[in-house]
Amino acid sequence: MIELNKKEFLDKIYLLNKPELNNYVLYPINYVEALKTIKMPDRFPSPDVPFLYSFVTKFKTWSYEE
Repeated sequence: MIELNKKEFLDKIYLLNKPELNNYVLYPINYVEALKTIKMPDRFPSPDVPFLYSFVTKFKTWSYEE
């Protein structure tokens, strides 16, 4: 994972005002007791959902990080 200062990051990215940066997505971290398995390709035609799940999901023991 990458640690960012949320306010500083958002301030700087909005100040850039570059169209090529309009494709970024920010989601809060979802803290869980257990990870779920996402099967491919049955449910999803692309890997977007499983990748997003893996990027925004952490065990609850990491929640102290906020």
